[in-house]
Amino acid sequence: MPRTCTICRHLERHAIEAELRASASYRDIARRHAASKDAIARHHANHMHRLTATELAVAANEILKLLDKAETSPSWNATILTIREARQLIQKF
Repeated sequence: MPRTCTICRHLERHAIEAELRASASYRDIARRHAASKDAIARHHANHMHRLTATELAVAANEILKLLDKAETSPSWNATILTIREARQLIQKF
């Protein structure tokens, strides 16, 4: 009977994959999501997919929304925080 990937079945799979795209360490991700470091590494190597054109379009749309928000932010602090959020989203991809 073939074994299935524990991360693929994990309730927090999308969060785990987002952290992997953000280059978080396997150990830190495993600790936060009650998984093994090895399972995280195997999932990253074997099951992470490149983005489709649709996913890229969605990401681009989210980034544009964040940049619009930054332009209309009431303070410099809010603007910088929003730009950082957009940068983190870009770095995931």
